[in-house]
Amino acid sequence: MKKIDIKIETKLPIASNNDQISDIIDEALICFSIRDYLLEIRFVDEDEIAILNSKYRNITTATDILSFPQIDLPAQRVRFLGSLVISPAVVEKKDESIEDVLKHGLLHLLGYDHETDESKWETEAKKIDCNL
Repeated sequence: MKKIDIKIETKLPIASNNDQISDIIDEALICFSIRDYLLEIRFVDEDEIAILNSKYRNITTATDILSFPQIDLPAQRVRFLGSLVISPAVVEKKDESIEDVLKHGLLHLLGYDHETDESKWETEAKKIDCNL
């Protein structure tokens, strides 16, 4: 029996519902043989994500998604992947899909980085059909 717990926080209207988001995440993580996991997703406005982007990345503009991975604790049965913070307004402005943004964030939570190893990123992104 797989255990999945996705905590979604939002005060914003978003196009996807919690079940759709859970399905996207679950299908992507199965490709990495991750079945028991905990994940937090927060949907925020442009101002809040700009503040977080500035604080954690020294970039003073809003972005579509920020990923905050957690340390992997191998002895734990359920893996806490970390947190994703998404600005639906920025996603819309960039003409992206929530599905691709979620997958992009997951890749970062799993330790892949397009800025340091683009070829590995592309290989892993193809596994889950991530177009970002």
